[in-house]
Amino acid sequence: MKIMLIPILVLSLFIGFGFTEDDSTAVYQEKFGFTGYVEPMLKFTPVDQQFGMMAGLEAGIVLDWSFSVGIAGHSLIWPVEPNVAPEQQLVFNYGGLTLDWIIRPFEMVHGGFSVLIGAGYTAFSDSGLSEEGFLVVEPEWFFTVNTCRFAQVQLGFGLRFIYHDDGWFPHDYVKDFTDLNQLVATLGVRFGKFKIEYE
Repeated sequence: MKIMLIPILVLSLFIGFGFTEDDSTAVYQEKFGFTGYVEPMLKFTPVDQQFGMMAGLEAGIVLDWSFSVGIAGHSLIWPVEPNVAPEQQLVFNYGGLTLDWIIRPFEMVHGGFSVLIGAGYTAFSDSGLSEEGFLVVEPEWFFTVNTCRFAQVQLGFGLRFIYHDDGWFPHDYVKDFTDLNQLVATLGVRFGKFKIEYE
């Protein structure tokens, strides 16, 4: 998970410097609808047939105020005991590219559709065995509240689809990888410089 967060943190720093723009940058943002954002978030989702909570971080750019592209990483922070080994703690991490389509972005309350496409792994917390990898696709519908020009609150609902090939790795950390194909609820706060028109 630490490796996954490195490019996100680098992009976050780049975006942070962009908040202190000069007049020419402000004009460019207004004309082309361009801004950066950083979004810490929590995901609530069943993991291996148990309740799970994941902490995540996403960073990216918004284009034309209606489309965004970024990178995100998520890590399980709620203790989950694998069904195949109750004495262990499950490690469950994933991340990848995120794409958002934003509907009516200038309204105080608006919505959109997003998708995460990436990869991840599971393991036992105190096991020396190799991790098991998987591919992940996570589409989500979300609702956004423009709380101010520099922050948005987002609530999303989606599905997580996991693909795992048993031939990739020799060890089983979950009973059935289809147990990781689950509903996902996401709560996040997106920080950036946004355009609103309801004031």
